[in-house]
Amino acid sequence: MKNPLFARLFAATLLSAGLPGVAASAETPAITTTYVILKLDDVTNGTPQWRRTFEYLKGRNIKASAGIICVSLESGKQAYYDWLKEVQQTGLVEFWLHGYDHKQWKEDGKDVWEFSGPSLEQQKEHIAKSQQLARRILGAPFAAFGAPFNKTDAATVQALAADPDIKVVLYGNPKDAADLPQALILDRTEMNIEAPLFVPNPQKVRHDYEVMAGTRDCFVIQGHPNQWTDERFAEFQKLVEYLQSQGVVFTTPSEYLKTRQPGSLQVTILPAANKKPGGGEATPPAAEPPPLSENLLTNGDFENGSRGWSLYDPAKSASAACQFQVVADKAHAGSGAMELSSAGPSRYAVLQYLKSASFAAGQKYRVSAWVRAGDDFVASSKTPGFLLRISMFGPGFSNSGMYFLGFNGMGGDSPSVLAGQEVPRTWTRIEGVFEMAANVEKVNVCLLVDSGVGRVFVDDVSIERVSDSTPVGAAASGQ
Repeated sequence: MKNPLFARLFAATLLSAGLPGVAASAETPAITTTYVILKLDDVTNGTPQWRRTFEYLKGRNIKASAGIICVSLESGKQAYYDWLKEVQQTGLVEFWLHGYDHKQWKEDGKDVWEFSGPSLEQQKEHIAKSQQLARRILGAPFAAFGAPFNKTDAATVQALAADPDIKVVLYGNPKDAADLPQALILDRTEMNIEAPLFVPNPQKVRHDYEVMAGTRDCFVIQGHPNQWTDERFAEFQKLVEYLQSQGVVFTTPSEYLKTRQPGSLQVTILPAANKKPGGGEATPPAAEPPPLSENLLTNGDFENGSRGWSLYDPAKSASAACQFQVVADKAHAGSGAMELSSAGPSRYAVLQYLKSASFAAGQKYRVSAWVRAGDDFVASSKTPGFLLRISMFGPGFSNSGMYFLGFNGMGGDSPSVLAGQEVPRTWTRIEGVFEMAANVEKVNVCLLVDSGVGRVFVDDVSIERVSDSTPVGAAASGQ
């Protein structure tokens, strides 16, 4: 588990909410394997985009799942049917029921979706019609269901409960488990293939995986291959290969179902909670606060390349070519320094989440780094250009506070005091002390270009807990 503190807090939140599927018995095994289900939506034909996606996955021996809009099975196109069977015969792809017509419309001025709004009878009819088509074209009914637009209502739960062939519900609500005792409900998490819709985002996948790995044993991530341009498909390949490098096991809904223990039809969220003698939940042991004067960052001096750091590029403009690398000939000290660069005016960052620490309101932390701008760096007008940002997150990744540190000897909870600062061209040490906010579960350190074009260099980044009596403040000093 990558963050025991986050995992314990995450488990406690779910347990207190009474959500089904949360590990709550001493018999629940610890998470040793992380599964990923690729939930690929909207199959209606064997288009070139779908074909290249499946060929790529086949070449890497990666399993996936794909949702068919079942009215397409009435098309009469034999070439389409043959392609579906060919894909099916590889054993790498499970097709699932993604609605009969995938329609959305309005009734009395209100939005209605195929499985959110229509009567129970209509929803049951659409499932039955789709299953009949699957038997005829694919040779067997669907074992998994995922609603169009991920929209369902109480009637959908009843309709699914009436179909004995549906064993897995993709992006379902765990609260419906009692009404679907025969089905595994796989819920949705923050991690997804696309961000925004239709745009695969490997940077966000990496970020989300680093945050959530170890908190659950299965992630279902959604994408729409028929909407992927060549550039988008290349980004999909990057995120798949990143997840492979992390040792995840790509699987299908039905194969993941086989990993569940008898009587356990929900995702394993966490290892077993401790038990009090005689039953009942024991209070988890409190995580230790960070020691004083110890750098909480991994590889803050970049002597081990870029290990521990990841790119955050929300705009994802290809023309800007935002990137980072560790360079040997630009270091302030040691063998390497981080170089952030972009070909056009951009807002992007390199960041790292702190691991295995217990944060408490009122604790004081010192953040510092050596920084300098390259000769080609130009800050955008009325912006800070470059700064260090500390982000503090509460339960559910709610924003608990931020701390911004600049080059003008100033820091605080807003970047406004840094607007228009002069970014130094020679190595300059910046340092600031801030106070931890309340209810913080996660913290990241962000080397943020906000915004500019060209190169910025950073070395020897550190964040350490200091005495609670240390005064809050910021400073900058030359080489």
